[in-house]
Amino acid sequence: MLKRIKTSDLQLGMSFSAPVFFDDEQNMLLNKKEPIGQRELNALKNWDVPFIVTEGTIIQNTATSSPDQIKKIEPLYSEIKDSFLAEDRKQTKKIKSEPEPRPREKLKQPAKPKAKILLLPQSLKSSSIYENYCAIIYELHDILKKIQKKEDLPIRPTDTIAEELYTLTENNTNDMLQLVLNSDVKDYPFAKVAVHTAILCIPIAKKLNLPSQRIKDLVISALLHDIGMQQIPEETLKKKENLTLQESQMITAHTQYAQKYITDTLLYTNIIAQSVLQHHERWDGQGYPNGLSGQAIDLGARIIAVADAYVAMLMPRAYRSAMSGYQAMKNLLADNARRFDPEVIKAMIQVIGIYPIGSLVIMNTGALARIIAASATTPLKPTIRILIDEEGKTFLSENGQIIDLAANKALFIVKPVNIYTHAKNA
Repeated sequence: MLKRIKTSDLQLGMSFSAPVFFDDEQNMLLNKKEPIGQRELNALKNWDVPFIVTEGTIIQNTATSSPDQIKKIEPLYSEIKDSFLAEDRKQTKKIKSEPEPRPREKLKQPAKPKAKILLLPQSLKSSSIYENYCAIIYELHDILKKIQKKEDLPIRPTDTIAEELYTLTENNTNDMLQLVLNSDVKDYPFAKVAVHTAILCIPIAKKLNLPSQRIKDLVISALLHDIGMQQIPEETLKKKENLTLQESQMITAHTQYAQKYITDTLLYTNIIAQSVLQHHERWDGQGYPNGLSGQAIDLGARIIAVADAYVAMLMPRAYRSAMSGYQAMKNLLADNARRFDPEVIKAMIQVIGIYPIGSLVIMNTGALARIIAASATTPLKPTIRILIDEEGKTFLSENGQIIDLAANKALFIVKPVNIYTHAKNA
């Protein structure tokens, strides 16, 4: 049973037999047996956190313990997944140890992020990378509109932009992954989703050791993976009531329509078309159109399925706000080999991290930072750039200190920041 412990009762060196969480029951303050250091005590005080929660009991109270003694988290895929699942279970438990505290003000942060910090770094926004990225979205939009209207197109119409996107992502992977998470392009959402899916597919496929030509084919598949959905009436796609049998059949047939169009009209290879046809198959065999399972599903389709699901979660919907990259990764990890190939999920973690590149996070010192690089061996300890330090100094030009958390045992991430939520409150 989760217990509340008042912050005022905590002492330097105190540790517990189970992980310790902040009062929101979601974000971990300390792992089990980790002693409370002065940093943690200062953070709790600065943020007006009235209590912490844990299922554990006090196992030691040694003031001589090093305040910076923080155990290295083993970044194994299974342990990361289990941590997320345990966190979700804790959210459903009701704390009964003492009455609810009086309503209080929102937790104080050392400094409120300014709106411009929540946008893309200016160095990226003003670069040729961003310019070329936008141009690819606009060019793909034109192609997709012609496909939707069944207008004449040259054979293999996406070859040029697929090659450009492959080269751009290969040479600027971290910048392109940051654009996937924080893109400010408002127009052409259908084309943007396709481009973002293709961007993600490139480093994932590379991590899985696919040859370069196969990856280039996969980029084309990703750019065209949902062209069948364009043939479904908009009122059907936006329908809130249950779909009729005919409407359901129309949606499940969209991959077959796309496969036929890609091979017969655009004259692409069967390899490219197969990845499109099978991207709604599920690892457990419950997908469509053919109910394939496991390794029987084309690897390209398995990669597109993961990338497409992640990108979709980053987009706002009528019934929810856009998810943070961290929440989207949690959802993918919780899949538990139902929809997705676990090896593809693992490769994605190694590529973008648990806190995806571009994410904003609050550190245990109270500093605000941006994730700028992932670590394949320690996904919970990426490389960060400080945007607002613990003293409130703001680095508007993104020239703050760069820190590799894997090499800095005293510094760790407390919680992610949802850019969209903070943008509304800024």
